[in-house]
Amino acid sequence: MRSTAARRRAICPARMRRSRNVSDLAILTLHWMEKHPERYADLHPDVRPYLVDAGLLAA
Repeated sequence: MRSTAARRRAICPARMRRSRNVSDLAILTLHWMEKHPERYADLHPDVRPYLVDAGLLAA
């Protein structure tokens, strides 16, 4: 069985190497945004602050 850290890196290895402080929610949301950029407006407002704090989204 893989460790939690290994599973997190498997989700988005390049982003996890750049910043290990990014929450799982931010990683998964960013991955979703890359796959579905046309649906960015569908992001729940509570998610945006996590992305801004992680430096993945402009304020």
